[in-house]
Amino acid sequence: MTISKIRYLGGWEVYFEKKELTIDFLSTHGVDLIGFKFFKEVQSALEFEIEGKKLIKGYKHRKDERELKWENIELPIEDWEDHKVFLLEKDPNGIHRVGGSIPKDLQLPTHPDLTSPFQYIGTLDCTDPYFKWINIDKLHIVFPLYEPNAGIYLDYSNPLNPTIIETVDFFAESYKDFQVEYSQVNFKTTPVLDVNKYKKGDALVCGVPLWYQFPHVPKCPISNSPMRFICSIKSDKQIRVVNNEDATVTDNILIFGDMSHLMLFYNPVTKIMFANIEP
Repeated sequence: MTISKIRYLGGWEVYFEKKELTIDFLSTHGVDLIGFKFFKEVQSALEFEIEGKKLIKGYKHRKDERELKWENIELPIEDWEDHKVFLLEKDPNGIHRVGGSIPKDLQLPTHPDLTSPFQYIGTLDCTDPYFKWINIDKLHIVFPLYEPNAGIYLDYSNPLNPTIIETVDFFAESYKDFQVEYSQVNFKTTPVLDVNKYKKGDALVCGVPLWYQFPHVPKCPISNSPMRFICSIKSDKQIRVVNNEDATVTDNILIFGDMSHLMLFYNPVTKIMFANIEP
């Protein structure tokens, strides 16, 4: 006799008619009960009653609402990992940072079609147990912020010299050779999932992606396996451009697209990171 079990997922964007996308979603968005409660408060979350590979009933939760969405659906996989949801919370004594001056020995990536340079966004200290899996000492986050693109794969085999490994389509000229510096804000990791701090912009979600548009779980171009989510960095009006005296850039704050998020994924074996602004 097959025993039913309850599984939880952060988010709601699962499309069972698309097998590969379903596998990617299940593999990336599995959470424990604590993560489930956080997601249903800030956006939506799913509760699955499963027997073997069959979804007996699937419910979508949003705050106190519970809606039956699916019954008797065959799942493409029987089991998947539950990921720990945690936050990067603003703290002046935190060991992680967004903004600040570029680390002394960091070489920014270049590309022959680039019309504006990569910008330094911040650094995660991977001696923190929450980021130990990244398998390097420090992850320096860089991105061509003023060059519209569809996402960047970077090789961090040398963490101080990340390089572009895929052909990139750049779409527009922007601020050639201008290196932005942002005011520095430090962060600490915390397992306390404070919904109010997240909504106010004082914390960043880590461990499981929270999408506002269609989900896109990237595959590592070397291993072809789904990449693991690191965190998303929000646009932040409190993080300001500090070297824009001649108004070279029109934005005076850290902004991704239209006040959106920079989504970060990583493969610790191949040391490939994918960074993309969610539209």
